[in-house]
Amino acid sequence: MSPADATQFLDGLRASRLLDDRRLDEIQSTPGVADSMDGLSSYVRERGWLTPYQLDEVAAGRGGALAIGGYRLQERLSDDAGGTTYKATHPALPDLVALRVVRLAWLDPGDTATEYVARTQAACLVSDPYLTNVLDAGTYAEAPFVVQEFVDGCDLFRLVNEMGALPVPLACEYVRQAAIGLRAAHDKGIVHGAVSPHTILLSPVKRVADPATGYELIRPRAGATARLTDLALAPRRPPLLEIPYGQTEALGAIEFLPPERLASGDRDVTGDLYGLGATLYFLFSARPPVVGASPAETLVNLRDSVPPPVEGLRSDVPTAVADVVRRLLEREPLARPGTGEVIDILFPFCEPSAFPSEPPGEEVLVASETFTKVAAAAPVEVGDPLVEPLDERRPSSHGDVDPFGHDPMSAEAIRPRRRKAKATRRHVVWIVAGLLLHLTALLLLIGWATNWYAFLMPADPADQKQDQKDEPKKTGKKKPKS
Repeated sequence: MSPADATQFLDGLRASRLLDDRRLDEIQSTPGVADSMDGLSSYVRERGWLTPYQLDEVAAGRGGALAIGGYRLQERLSDDAGGTTYKATHPALPDLVALRVVRLAWLDPGDTATEYVARTQAACLVSDPYLTNVLDAGTYAEAPFVVQEFVDGCDLFRLVNEMGALPVPLACEYVRQAAIGLRAAHDKGIVHGAVSPHTILLSPVKRVADPATGYELIRPRAGATARLTDLALAPRRPPLLEIPYGQTEALGAIEFLPPERLASGDRDVTGDLYGLGATLYFLFSARPPVVGASPAETLVNLRDSVPPPVEGLRSDVPTAVADVVRRLLEREPLARPGTGEVIDILFPFCEPSAFPSEPPGEEVLVASETFTKVAAAAPVEVGDPLVEPLDERRPSSHGDVDPFGHDPMSAEAIRPRRRKAKATRRHVVWIVAGLLLHLTALLLLIGWATNWYAFLMPADPADQKQDQKDEPKKTGKKKPKS
């Protein structure tokens, strides 16, 4: 590269404001660094000042586009019909965020940029550990952008495609956690609008490269948490039957949408509940409740057919769980149970090792190891185990305090309270034992001081003989009468 290219790169670096003046001065004052493009790139990369994506954008003359709404873009995560998602840094904090720039064409038909931004800004009022919380929303070059918490994980749709149908206790726990996040949103009057396995992220996860294919495999790590993402980020759509043929990207994940969306574009709480039930159905059976060879066929089946009972596809689903899945998938929206009822019903069947506030337990098994009827992906043999070994001795980081602020009488708080009760009983036993030891010592001290031990000790034989000598001898003579 010529010195002119290096000068242009340095000018782009200044325009991007990615580096402060001190670092820019250091680059210019270091001999040989600013003389070539390669020298500049190597110097900046070795010190970790810029990411490879940022270097490429600055070199291409797009350094000025690396800041959106004060957020600095670090890496492009995805690019699809809906928009582009970046990993970025918060303007005032070192926290990583996920910033999505929405394409205006994706909002058509049925939504506008102004309404979309207002709706996503309202979602910022909701905060819950089981949500990927929406942090900010605005416009950039007339296009909406949305900022969420950055979650390094994978969605449940991909997880099932790799592992097969999940064990029943694990599926119940993941959906229970998502239901807690959904309840927090509904309590604030916010509707998700597109609940599905695609919008539930599991984190943290373990990534392993298959040595044969190089494909990245994913398994849950110990204590992985399910978090509902993209809250209120799905654009408003007209009724599904009114969307022009060929605009499949505007349909969304129609196999997880409620039947009432066929004739109405309105989104409400009951529609989110249907998506929750369809997600649990998918985790159990590795198939959506409604399937079709094409989007048109899927729409017809959504209108006319009834999903097969999940207990007919999976023999080990408990009756109570199968019943709540059936009720969540009811065609009549008002017949579906609320999130609180779903949480309470699922809790007894959840996997204890997956509780975020509990120490981890057994490893997560793939579907082929659970002996279920559904087909599962063949286990992949690699050098490193796909599921991270779970350490039984790892203490809970939360102690006896409920970190989520839930009602102590709710189902999700039952298990932590039992642990607290056991610890309290142990403390009472030790306190009582200590009091008894102190009382015994006090009695012994009083006995020593008052010499009351003499009443307990047997008399010495020598002392008994001396006492007999000192006593007056008794005779058989009677005392003469006077």
